[in-house]
Amino acid sequence: TAIALLTPSATLERIARTSVTFRDLSRAARAWYLEAGEWRDRAAGYAIQGRGAMLVRRIDGDHTNVIGLPLAMTVEVLEEAGLSPWR
Repeated sequence: TAIALLTPSATLERIARTSVTFRDLSRAARAWYLEAGEWRDRAAGYAIQGRGAMLVRRIDGDHTNVIGLPLAMTVEVLEEAGLSPWR
């Protein structure tokens, strides 16, 4: 995920990389997940914040990046630009 914030004095850019390793899934596990329909409308075809968490063996990096937006990095960029997310 890339974040860029353009300010009057600079462009702040960051890239978050997160690696997700799935378990070896049985046919029954795959069917269980597909039948639930949680994968619909998901960029990666699964929802790690829901049933999809049971499919994952390991996450290397920011788990919020997997969900959609690397929150800690976003807050850091906002703070660096002098913008407070705490209001």
